Amino acid sequence: MTDWGLWIHETAALNDETIALLAVQPDDAVLEIGCGPGRTVAALAAHGAHVTGVDPSPTMIAQARRRNAPAIRAGRVELLAGHAGELPAPDQSFDCALTVHTSVVLARTPDLNL
Repeated sequence: MTDWGLWIHETAALNDETIALLAVQPDDAVLEIGCGPGRTVAALAAHGAHVTGVDPSPTMIAQARRRNAPAIRAGRVELLAGHAGELPAPDQSFDCALTVHTSVVLARTPDLNL
């Protein structure tokens, strides 16, 4: 049985460390691939970034939209259900990008032909 409390704590700590390593500046355009329920999107937006989050799970995007509703209304966050390879954004649209804990999902995605 999975200890979800431990998993969430470990995920949050690694995401926080990743944010620190990115040294996000106000008004940076940031892409999070596999944004899940939007906790890291919210943290990035709190740094003043314009954040685009993408996740293949409509359930996760719905949770992320609830968590980030004020930032979405303010135009600081955009959340997309889909895959990173299908973003409706031109190349070089982002100053930086991150993805954490997505390898399990990628390995179980049959249409990637891994």
